[in-house]
Amino acid sequence: MMFINFGKEKIELPQEILDLPYVIVQTDPATMSEPTPIDSLFYQAISSPIHSPAFPEVVKGGKKIAIVVPDITRPAGVSYLLPLIVDELNSLGYTDEQITIFFALGIHRAQTEQEHKDLLGAEIFHRIRHIDHNATAEQSSFVNLGTTNAETPVLINRSLLEHDRIILLGSITYHYFAGFGGGRKLIIPGMASAETCRANHLLVLDEQGNRRPGVLPGNLNTNPVHLDMVEATELVAPHFCFNVILDEHLRVENIIAGHWLHSHLTACQMFLNTHSCEVDSHFDVVVVSAGGFPRDINFIQAHKALEMAFTIVRPGGTILLIAECSDGVGHPEFLNWLDFPSLNELVTVLRQNYQIYGQTAYATLWKASNADVLLYSRLPEATVRKMRIHPINNLSEAVRFIRQKHSTQCRTAIMPYGAHILPILRHPSV
Repeated sequence: MMFINFGKEKIELPQEILDLPYVIVQTDPATMSEPTPIDSLFYQAISSPIHSPAFPEVVKGGKKIAIVVPDITRPAGVSYLLPLIVDELNSLGYTDEQITIFFALGIHRAQTEQEHKDLLGAEIFHRIRHIDHNATAEQSSFVNLGTTNAETPVLINRSLLEHDRIILLGSITYHYFAGFGGGRKLIIPGMASAETCRANHLLVLDEQGNRRPGVLPGNLNTNPVHLDMVEATELVAPHFCFNVILDEHLRVENIIAGHWLHSHLTACQMFLNTHSCEVDSHFDVVVVSAGGFPRDINFIQAHKALEMAFTIVRPGGTILLIAECSDGVGHPEFLNWLDFPSLNELVTVLRQNYQIYGQTAYATLWKASNADVLLYSRLPEATVRKMRIHPINNLSEAVRFIRQKHSTQCRTAIMPYGAHILPILRHPSV
């Protein structure tokens, strides 16, 4: 018996899938333990910052403090950590009125009042001013800080830059083209204009419309998207960064704090060391869950788990993606990019008029053209078919599909937390 997260529920995998010869792609259970209390992790992090003066020294002398946090799609333990950060600032002489919390939405939709309350916790929600970033606001809402070597215009939220101390609070996760989330991503794309976001994300593709070398989950050193984000964030120069590592159950596992870049790089390497799993070779079938809410809040977020599964499925194999997608696909623009009759035509238009959700559509269609992708979700069947994906109304349908296509001895991988674990192939040849 095995249960998989689906939104805020747990569903049981059919026994017929467990009867296949399978391996579970996850971290070593022996390395898992009960998390250290959050306040202990917090005070340890600010007392031993990475490549930075102590937190009190960093924030002293300021008049207005900005704390940048992720939106509802990026769990980061915000409701647990913000009270500790605010209390620390209060103890250093800052009043609540001097503090503003910015939600780094990038180009995501605006959040509801209830989502703000859920993220901040009731006390901070009522005490501290909080603002959703708007990437499509009028031009006067942004400050032009210059241009990167890759010709990305660095247009940043003017209200953020009016604060003389900027603190980042984000989580370390894998990202399918930026390598990792968190850190510099809270600024680019988090607090940048839509124009900046588009220019940075265009670096995913080369001149022929193929994914550039180095644009991979878990990779930073040779990743042009990440390096451009770093160059842009240097122009903002945030003052301090909290990097949170969550476990599979969204509990705070570790906090690494300090300089916005160096602490993030340290945290990413730690995450890679503890949240990757070696497998021998490709699999015929991969069963993957995004890990439940909010990692499967919409298809664009759940696609990150699909990306991980795709790295270990053999060409022509089958992926069963289990993701509720209670908030739909994630953005209406995504669907518009699925109307092209071929990938080549999509790529041609994408190169000429790059749109971020066009890139996600391209990545989805590419996977669906190289493997059979089954999706168990709450999306309308017509929407799923538009993605060239097979809609599954119940897991028994998936079992029938797998049985008809594969033998009873097909190699199968089960990824209970697909967006959270990076599978690494020991023998990549198939």
